[in-house]
Amino acid sequence: MHITRISALDGLELKDATFVRQVFPAHFHDSYSLGLIEEGIERIAFADRSFAAPARSIIVINPYDVHANSFFDTDPWRYRALYVGEELMRFAPHPAR
Repeated sequence: MHITRISALDGLELKDATFVRQVFPAHFHDSYSLGLIEEGIERIAFADRSFAAPARSIIVINPYDVHANSFFDTDPWRYRALYVGEELMRFAPHPAR
């Protein structure tokens, strides 16, 4: 796993990781989590639903949403993720209204 944090950008965090049979129990992040599944399949579970995210899936999780992540099968899954703080997200453009 490789993690880069950019403190000048409100602690923006970039993660590149590959996991095999990894289980992350229920947890939350205090930032937006934007992930791209590059290879394999990741299982993601929320309180009311669970799903499998295959390669080329984009995952978006709001701050403080409790979720669990784990392997789906015996193959590894690889993903890249951005963890964007709420302060930095305020600078994101809003859709035209």
